[in-house]
Amino acid sequence: MNITVQYPITDCRLFLHKSGKLRKPYFVSPDTEGREYIRHFGAMQGRHFQEYYYCVGENTFCNARHALRFSRPPSFYKDQIACLKRCANRFYSDGGILGKFEVKSAYRQLLDFHFGHEVRINDAKGGNVRASFSDAGPALAKLYLYGSTACDSLHEIRKYWVQSGQSIVIVEEHAKRASDFRRLPAGATEVLLKDQWSAQYLRLYRYTYDGIPCWIIEILSNAPEAKKMCRNLKTLLLRIHAEKQSVIKALEFLSINKDNEAVDIRKATHFIKNTLVKLQKDRRFDLKQSDIVNIAFEADDSFSQDDYRRLRQAVLDLNNRYIIEDFDCIFAQIDFDALCEAYYCQINEDEDEIPEAIRAPLEEVVHSRSKLKFKQFSKRYRSILEGCASSALFEIIKYGAVSVIGGI
Repeated sequence: MNITVQYPITDCRLFLHKSGKLRKPYFVSPDTEGREYIRHFGAMQGRHFQEYYYCVGENTFCNARHALRFSRPPSFYKDQIACLKRCANRFYSDGGILGKFEVKSAYRQLLDFHFGHEVRINDAKGGNVRASFSDAGPALAKLYLYGSTACDSLHEIRKYWVQSGQSIVIVEEHAKRASDFRRLPAGATEVLLKDQWSAQYLRLYRYTYDGIPCWIIEILSNAPEAKKMCRNLKTLLLRIHAEKQSVIKALEFLSINKDNEAVDIRKATHFIKNTLVKLQKDRRFDLKQSDIVNIAFEADDSFSQDDYRRLRQAVLDLNNRYIIEDFDCIFAQIDFDALCEAYYCQINEDEDEIPEAIRAPLEEVVHSRSKLKFKQFSKRYRSILEGCASSALFEIIKYGAVSVIGGI
């Protein structure tokens, strides 16, 4: 069983006119012969499975073996069901804002995530910081800030320049190798995969462990296609989660630096806009991602009302209509169950009230449960929707985001 824990790290120093950040390593095309490294982390390396359509920064990484270690190897159970076979730390980055620290572990016959284990994180001063596995993100972000800053600029840095987002877990298990895999955690629910994600090779389950979103990928075949599909699905889920967290942290950074002349608002706006556009693409890296974006966002939509209001206010402050629309499309919590119920109630009561021009596309939106299609439908048929304001169905469509942001 392979367990990957990801700590998204957002480096907001690109938004600053002066930050003291080191230019190397070049994450897009680094020297992987050991001559480029991150201080306190380790040297740059190339990935064993090279895929040219992978995200920027996914084919190379920093072997961060010096950054985090287990205080005590989690193999102390008497029956040895938790035998730790291997562990590796990797830090990925696009060379700019987006970064993600991944801890990859392989266990024998284990279906628990062991977040209670204590780990030691390098403190950049010759010692270490002890933390639970689930709370290691902030210490790793601080270490990266110190390790990637020029020595003569260390006295000028601010802790909030580099922030850690919500961690996430992915568990991979081959169903034919684990006799106890069928004993899924209580509360684990299967997520139906579409399009190129064949049910012949994979099953995907969603689970929450102590407030941390988790994915369980069950591999059903020994075929090379199954391994490649699992690798691609895992990469997309981790990348989408990291990009979502980078947008959140970038907006939080801007909200506390609105009047700071040292911050380049133009660069921040450009990053947020580009990331939201990427998340809304139907295909990416030769893979269909729109359905994966939907399920990835549903897995960790744990915002409170105050969080949503604060984030959206930061978006409104940017005064960019396209960013506001994209943010609402991606982050709004749309109640598709209510939309579906209202649609069928309308069909049963009086189908003729639904204009013929939008019946087919509306039905497609209802069944797709896709935020992107919902947004496209709402924009394309806005004039028709405004003429149907009296219908409960169209009230839901117009204000489909039943979350706190007050509708799309």
